[in-house]
Amino acid sequence: MNVRQNVAEGVNIIKSLGYDCYFPVFSSSRNDEVTYCYFTDGTKIGYMQSDVYGITLEFSTVHKPNKHNGTGFEVATRVVNEDINKELIEKCFKGPEWADKSVPKYKSWIDYEINSLTGQLCDDWIKL
Repeated sequence: MNVRQNVAEGVNIIKSLGYDCYFPVFSSSRNDEVTYCYFTDGTKIGYMQSDVYGITLEFSTVHKPNKHNGTGFEVATRVVNEDINKELIEKCFKGPEWADKSVPKYKSWIDYEINSLTGQLCDDWIKL
């Protein structure tokens, strides 16, 4: 399996659990190479990417950028597609307990599209 196949399989599993998946198209690349994606229930947002070998997946949270905590927290690495489930997805929506109040989250997927650094650089979002 290669990176794109790995992510595509992960996306299909996430979609089967009832979530939407998106990836940005940047003017500099203009290609359909999906190596990562954002997933959402419409309000909460998570992130998935393939490792460089296309063998496992990595999952993280998504929050508003800040100089102390970046843009997200690692939730899980070396995840095989068979281990993707609602519990893992929900962990990506929450983040660490200590960060619940100190790290601002986006209000919705639309808020992310409009206000994230990715949203500012992105020409279009493709719903997978």
